[in-house]
Amino acid sequence: MHKSQKCLIIGLMFAFTMIGCSKFDSSNAALPATPEKEVVTVEEIDPGKTTSETDIPVERDFPLNTKVGPCEDFYEYVCRPALDNFELPSDRSRWTFAFSDSAERLMRVKKEHLANSNMSTATKRAKQYLNFYQSCMNVDARAKEELRTVSTTIRSFDTLKAANKPKEALLNLLGRNSLTANASLVSIGAENNQKNSNVMDLIFDVDVRSLPDRSYYAMAEVMKDYEAMVALFFTSLGISDAEVRAHKLVEFEKAFAQVYPTRAEMREVWTKEDAGITRSEIKTLYPNLKMDAILAQVPNSTFIRHLFPEVYAFMNENLENMSFEEIRDLVLFVNLKGDLNKAYPQFYNAYRAFQVRHLGVPPVEAALDEQCTETTMGAFAKEMDEALYEQVFPNFPEDKFRSLVEKIRQTMDSKLQSNSWLKPETKTLALEKLRSIRMQVVKPQVEKDWDFLPLAKYKSTKYLKNIQTLSLANQEITLQKLKAAADKDKWSMNPLMVNAYYNPSESKFVMPVGILQYPFFDTTASDFVNLGAVGMVVGHEVGHSFDDEGSKFDKDGNINPWMSEEDLENLNTLAKRLDVQMVAACKAAIDDLENLTVEDGSPMPSKEELYKNCENPGETDKNYADLTRGENMGDLSGMHFAYETAFPGGAGSAQDKQKFFIQYGKVWCTKMRRGEYLKRMKTDPHAQVPMRTNEPIKHLNGFYEAFQCQPGDKMYIPENERLNIW
Repeated sequence: MHKSQKCLIIGLMFAFTMIGCSKFDSSNAALPATPEKEVVTVEEIDPGKTTSETDIPVERDFPLNTKVGPCEDFYEYVCRPALDNFELPSDRSRWTFAFSDSAERLMRVKKEHLANSNMSTATKRAKQYLNFYQSCMNVDARAKEELRTVSTTIRSFDTLKAANKPKEALLNLLGRNSLTANASLVSIGAENNQKNSNVMDLIFDVDVRSLPDRSYYAMAEVMKDYEAMVALFFTSLGISDAEVRAHKLVEFEKAFAQVYPTRAEMREVWTKEDAGITRSEIKTLYPNLKMDAILAQVPNSTFIRHLFPEVYAFMNENLENMSFEEIRDLVLFVNLKGDLNKAYPQFYNAYRAFQVRHLGVPPVEAALDEQCTETTMGAFAKEMDEALYEQVFPNFPEDKFRSLVEKIRQTMDSKLQSNSWLKPETKTLALEKLRSIRMQVVKPQVEKDWDFLPLAKYKSTKYLKNIQTLSLANQEITLQKLKAAADKDKWSMNPLMVNAYYNPSESKFVMPVGILQYPFFDTTASDFVNLGAVGMVVGHEVGHSFDDEGSKFDKDGNINPWMSEEDLENLNTLAKRLDVQMVAACKAAIDDLENLTVEDGSPMPSKEELYKNCENPGETDKNYADLTRGENMGDLSGMHFAYETAFPGGAGSAQDKQKFFIQYGKVWCTKMRRGEYLKRMKTDPHAQVPMRTNEPIKHLNGFYEAFQCQPGDKMYIPENERLNIW
């Protein structure tokens, strides 16, 4: 995970949303059927088994495909038999065996822990998450609390109508609410300073989108259903003229989405040099954001990032022109949509039906205990992991894994030393950076680095109040970060998370123990097998430190580009060759969409529209390769680093090399709903299957040695066209 893909805002607990424009029958929670050419609808699909009814083996079997060879389609060769023998649970949008098997097994351990722990003997830290979990499970209490929260929020706004300047009073209230976890528009976070990563900057955001990508706002069918759903929101709250209000909201959000950066654009936003903005400039340029309450809590010496000037200006101007009612409607929907659940089943069902139909959400909702386990895991991830670590990983061979990581670093070091296109002075800086990267693996070594939440009181009957308490705690953590030196030793990711990341501002690689399960890491397997999976991930993540964005950060985590113009030009020339390959692979994936995805009854765009996404996702000047470039370079480099660590100088038998590549193939075997796949093609900076499996290995000579692929095979690239960036 590159830093530009990390969560932007810390402590933002509510979904931002809005809508507008066609009549909705509020007597029916299901969304109106609008497709003209659909053959299958959501209602016609047999949902099948849920996750709790699905067997999850400790070590899944991956029989090889006898009908499709490795040189024709490596993904199909490794994954198809296992995928055909697996039914995607009805309460999941996707299932990638290497990630989902491990994550679901861990979730079941945590679910049992939450359900069966004895409150009277629990530690103070554990009592927090046990009470939080119980409040989530208390349906009756949640319904009553939802009604009170909605009533209180609406009343807090409507009493302002009697003020001398109602709209000004409302904006001032929203500004104060930014620090109280009540309904607001502005959210804040802390990020390492670009020139001195040992101090933290204030970042702020105003994001009122509820759809995952700009292009969704251009889809008439999506907008029609969306507007109907928002109209029902206002109807459910007893607010008159619901359809008119919904229409205004959706038109506003459509316009807002045009100025908010897409995922492809966001990659550049995070690493461009930010001149910042002063407090007086915020008040002058964006007076309607009412940030005085926030700024009063921030040290005067804190640098304030000016990340999204176009967004701030758009919001400020529109708040100036909107009426009291329009602002109130916007804030109500932004902040309360996610709260209308147990007390508002009609709206909740319609909201979920919209997501199922258009956003790849699974047709069946997870059982309440799973929902509450997931929510509690998200809220108290490190607290729960600390309690369960020894139970789940009692004798993990930490030294063996650390040794493997260092072997990969040594390979990367050797490759950089022998690189043919980097200037000598650039090569020296690259090596200094590589050798200084801190490798945080398995789990934190001291309690301070766990970065637990401060102790607070959570009540077993106050779910929404608990969420507010949690939000306030996270916000206080953010404010405290601005008052102290950056602590780069703290873990941002909890140890039982099935993932890994590289953080360029902290110049560190983090791989928690959660991902170190089969097939990523097999304690009984040879190193060359493990290198095909976990070795690729290590090489991928650390390789981000040298890609087109990572090369802007020096060894201390500061924005200080160390590649010369000539070096960058050489790197971009290589990357563009990979870009061309990925756009073509994107179109090939579209051609094979029926085979790659699970039918979910979602509207099916034309092939021409889907091809356009490969060339121009999100209606921007960025194509699919721009969206995925950093991760594609990471995958390609990671495979080279891992292979050359496994087989130094190419030594090794063809049989062992086959095992290496097959282990890599197992990592990405995925079953996914069509709507989820199409959404990820627009928003996920990682290439989707089968691209992520097939495209990088075409560039490794060892792949051809292992499987004897020849000209004319689909997996074949001429040797003079194969890329080995480093």
